[in-house]
Amino acid sequence: MQHKEKKISAKWSFFAGKWLKNRAFFIKKGRIQRISSEQADFTHSVLVPAFHNAHSHSFQWAMRGKTHFISPDVPEDDFWSWREKMYSLANQLEPIELEQIATEAYRIMVSRGFASVCEFHYVHHPTTGASRNDPPCAMSIALCKAAQSAGIRLVLVPVAYHRGGFSRQASKKQRRFTFEDVNEYLSFVRKTRATISAQFPNVHVGYGAHSVRAVPKEWLKTIAKAADKEETILHIHASEQQQEVEECLAKHELTPIQLLHESGFLGPSTTLVHATHLHEKDLELIADSGACVCACPTTERDLGDGFLEAKKMMDRNIPISIGTDSHTYLDPIIELHLLEFHERLRYKRRNVLTNATNAIWHPAQQLMHWGTAVSAQSLGLHSGALQEGYFADMIALSSHRPILSEKDAWNLLDGWIFSQNRAFIEKVYVGGI
Repeated sequence: MQHKEKKISAKWSFFAGKWLKNRAFFIKKGRIQRISSEQADFTHSVLVPAFHNAHSHSFQWAMRGKTHFISPDVPEDDFWSWREKMYSLANQLEPIELEQIATEAYRIMVSRGFASVCEFHYVHHPTTGASRNDPPCAMSIALCKAAQSAGIRLVLVPVAYHRGGFSRQASKKQRRFTFEDVNEYLSFVRKTRATISAQFPNVHVGYGAHSVRAVPKEWLKTIAKAADKEETILHIHASEQQQEVEECLAKHELTPIQLLHESGFLGPSTTLVHATHLHEKDLELIADSGACVCACPTTERDLGDGFLEAKKMMDRNIPISIGTDSHTYLDPIIELHLLEFHERLRYKRRNVLTNATNAIWHPAQQLMHWGTAVSAQSLGLHSGALQEGYFADMIALSSHRPILSEKDAWNLLDGWIFSQNRAFIEKVYVGGI
């Protein structure tokens, strides 16, 4: 099959935090093959890299708007009581229903500027009394079908899950997620990868552990070794709730981050989802390890988790990716601007996520880097930048006013990120399509 070269060009392109004028991108097999400077009829006025969703539980899209109430028997609602509502949904889903929910969510992701999504997937086993994994990987296949229908690139992370807490067995509601031992989990991942690669060769499959409360320390060590050996990504929920930190300290005399460090789980391929409640030592360990933190501000706000300390992480060069998690909203722009707005509330000043030393004068400059390049890195993808060899994942932006200068281009980008104006999006390209 011959792959014809395609050209997409723009008068202004956002490249490595700067604006370049008059660029044409030549695309073949979904990747940017070469870039040239030329004066010609332009495909678009403005091109920026597309975003990548580093953390999704797509089935929770079906919960939107349905958990904002309290029950007489639970007069104080929090993260832990919210989970009970989530379990009720998770235990009802069949593959066809998951495919339908995920397809709708993924289509909206693309329309809002996401080119890829990382599905942190733990609804593994059948609801019936049939043999576990019969049909094999049915729920994972449903997600692959959904991504294919929606035109989004999928990175699937089948998640290890074993217990209900540091000293608690899994509840009946959690049994659909769990594995009896770590070897069963590893076998499941490899079977999933083999099954999916035969049907959906463009889907990437990594490793994940649900959390330090759901996975024993010895499992963490084994899973980290498998991911390292296979040179693939490794994701985990970490320090999302203060209670989790306190229970981990009581059990291990270590914070969750310190436990992950001791287990060999922290490294350049690791993504720590949430990392909301950190000690200073935790920040040092994350920075030294090269691990990424995935922020999901709309979900963290909805569940009462707390605020990510984005400025402290930025000052330590800790890479931050973004995810939509439970899909309270499905918009990268909202996730990104909340990182800045939350820090404005914390520090009581404006334009916090800037750095004069590194010539980062606009928060949008830092936020775009996190939502594109770092989020692609979190997924293990060569994307997130308009450069040769990378996936041609791009967003074309339109403006009611002509873009005549670099200042105009910055005004457009700042206005898009901080005004939530979706009308700016003219076209989203995933692999140049």
